[in-house]
Amino acid sequence: MRKALIALLIVGVVLVAGCMGGTSEKSTGGGQTGTSQQTTAGGNQGTTGESPSESGGTVSSPEEIGQRGHVELFNENGLKGITVHVDGSSWMSNGNAYNTLFDYAPMFYSGGNLYIYQYSDESFSQVYTDGTLEVYPFIVLKMPVKGVEFTFAGPQDSILTVGADGKLYLVVYDLDERKSWPSEDDRKVVYFYKTKRVESWDLNVKHVAAGSEKDDEYVYYVAWNGNEVYVIGWDYENLLDFTKGEGQKAEAKRFSFDNVRDVLVGKQGIYVLSGGKLYVINTVDGPEGVKVSAEVDVGENAQLSLDEGGDYDLVSVYDGKTLKLMVFEDGKLDDDYQAEIKLEGYESVYVYLPSSGVEFVALKGNRAYFYTFDFTYHETTLVGYLDLPVKPVWASGHIDGWDVGVIAFWGDDGKYYRLFEVLKTEQTGESQSGESEGTAEESGGSGTSSGTSGESGGSTSTGTSESGQGTEASFEDQLKNFLENAYTVEGLVYAKEGYSYRGIKITPRTGRLYYFPYGYENTLFLLDGDKVIRIVPWDQDFFDGKTDNPNIDPHDTGSVRITVLPTKTKLYYAIPNGDYAAMVDENGKLHVLMGLEWHSGNDVEWNTFKSDVVYDFDASGVLVQYFWSNYLFYAWKDNELRIYVYDSDTAYKMWDEGASITVEPRVYSLPDRIREVNPYIAEDFIVVLTDEGTYLVPNPVGHYGEDTNVYRIDDRVDLIGAYHYWYLNELLAYSNGQLYGLAPDYSDTEKTMTVEKGSYVSISNVVGLYGDYGGEEFIALSLSDGKLPVYQHTWNDQKRAYEFALRKTFYLPAPLVKFTFDYRPEWDWIKVLGLGADGSFYNFEIQGGGS
Repeated sequence: MRKALIALLIVGVVLVAGCMGGTSEKSTGGGQTGTSQQTTAGGNQGTTGESPSESGGTVSSPEEIGQRGHVELFNENGLKGITVHVDGSSWMSNGNAYNTLFDYAPMFYSGGNLYIYQYSDESFSQVYTDGTLEVYPFIVLKMPVKGVEFTFAGPQDSILTVGADGKLYLVVYDLDERKSWPSEDDRKVVYFYKTKRVESWDLNVKHVAAGSEKDDEYVYYVAWNGNEVYVIGWDYENLLDFTKGEGQKAEAKRFSFDNVRDVLVGKQGIYVLSGGKLYVINTVDGPEGVKVSAEVDVGENAQLSLDEGGDYDLVSVYDGKTLKLMVFEDGKLDDDYQAEIKLEGYESVYVYLPSSGVEFVALKGNRAYFYTFDFTYHETTLVGYLDLPVKPVWASGHIDGWDVGVIAFWGDDGKYYRLFEVLKTEQTGESQSGESEGTAEESGGSGTSSGTSGESGGSTSTGTSESGQGTEASFEDQLKNFLENAYTVEGLVYAKEGYSYRGIKITPRTGRLYYFPYGYENTLFLLDGDKVIRIVPWDQDFFDGKTDNPNIDPHDTGSVRITVLPTKTKLYYAIPNGDYAAMVDENGKLHVLMGLEWHSGNDVEWNTFKSDVVYDFDASGVLVQYFWSNYLFYAWKDNELRIYVYDSDTAYKMWDEGASITVEPRVYSLPDRIREVNPYIAEDFIVVLTDEGTYLVPNPVGHYGEDTNVYRIDDRVDLIGAYHYWYLNELLAYSNGQLYGLAPDYSDTEKTMTVEKGSYVSISNVVGLYGDYGGEEFIALSLSDGKLPVYQHTWNDQKRAYEFALRKTFYLPAPLVKFTFDYRPEWDWIKVLGLGADGSFYNFEIQGGGS
């Protein structure tokens, strides 16, 4: 059976693909799900323009149509991203039902035409990557009826609309009849003006939504008014036939409720907020089995939110005081996954499902607070907040990496926004005067946590219980449970273009994975609260081909070790064996940690640090380096870089005896905010990337340690690596779609730095770069589609110059943002391992000569 998911979720893209060849997907750059304030269920009326009738008032000039649509770069007060709006809009898709499924494709109704900008993912990703804006065409549909609300209908050529007359219309377009403006070669709009079929249901409704169930075999249209909800179910094949003029029109099934306030369509059911209850209409058994399958008391003032988790729907309701999280499968509530979080003082809350755990955004005025929640330990953590330029009426936000907030929202000014910025905390950003801050406290069967929105982190745990009966588990049992449930391991075995791939995928169930390619190689860390697990992602039997199911035993201390930290942490970095580490706790204190002490009990082993030195510095980044018999602890915030240097004698006293010894840091001031620090790729220098430039700082314990100058070697670059092979000693930079070499030349006597830029190659959509300083001949790039091209920096006799030559291209299941790469062409063997953009870790061995 053909799957409904393909056409339903990318219908706007297929409209383009039929005429221009575009693609679009829901991405991690901010486009997932959320909820709206409960002012309207499906979209608010705009404040400008009037909606014309189907006769006489429709704008049909491609030029005038094109001039109404705007996609603009946003860059104010640290926030960057895009905005989208259409002049004269009487309706825009700022409601809950539409955005829960299609927040990546904002819609506008203006001049009798429906505007769709389904490329917000691509435009935003370009800004996120290099700060530039790329604008794609609007899809514009001439509406044959006066509409008051719209959504995608499933097939590639169809749109659903509620008419001003209360009827539900299915409009099918002729994709061959279109106009482009200003030209076919330079399209700002693609205008479809001819319909093939218009069908209607006379239901007297005001709102509409559409979605498919978990297996994507059935499509459901849902329309509602004050007290009735109508469900129209289709077998997807029958729906396709119907849009072609064949088959029977599906009938609407009516459900009566008391004061319907919101309706959302998930994969496991249709969720109706009515009165003081949440009703679930089962959809997984097909149109004939549609019925109310569950109801939950939620209170009169609840606000509804939903995100899809593949095999389940996560649903939340918020009443201004308590956030209730519920998991539904097959239209029924899963009693094992529920939580109630005390969350006072906010106006609305929106849930989001990353690769592991739960995240949610709580709104108050123009401020968005970013939280995480752990179902295993029932732990709630406030990570930080963003101050938005306007008040949102709907939003969806998530945390990228450690501390970048990404948010898509509709403002009360009628514009669609997609923005990002490093999250602020009470230490990094001032609170708005006169506002009382929200607070969060979670309660449940397996523990409690609490926090205040003005604090970074802001949670404390008081024990967990697997049974959920309120019995506090022992410390050892908590550690054992954490070890056994912290991550999953999956084997990936496939062949492509003459290469065989064997890979281990590690996905966190809780917390986050951390990997640093230079100096780490075969070690990664999983950080969660006050615990960190060091993992060696290796299974010899798997890579030898003896099994396709790798096993990394959490109780094998040769592969997995757990360390209990002095307190909960928001930043962490350790050398591979874990003996030396730097961390920043949730209260903004920097810790220098040395010397592991072993403990055991109740069949579990763990470590703690002997020495914990605390500095009052709320760093936004930390790093540790062992260099020339010294231990260097790097910490940076804003434009300030601090390096705490411990010589071997001092470090030994801390490591062996547990002494707490403070040192005065070396302090360097950069011209603007520091983004990244890397002391591993430039020998006696430290590479520092900032918002506006690229700099070298002499390592304080290196050959030029007495030089405290900061040397600018380039403008802002997106990625940095190194290439040291024979007599070529260069840094590798990727910026504005180009990979090129930087060859700094330092004069010790004159304290000057000159830089020569080398040849370049143009490459689009690069998200990761690995070039080592250890003498490797090849360079690897990671592209956003999962490709891994391998380049060689080689001499071209004809050009009498060095160039980057593409040698191989490999294919991974996810783009790697931080990775290590080793290529041995003489053995037809490659190893690549690193952190994926999806939050999982991948370790691949690839063999073969290629096709």
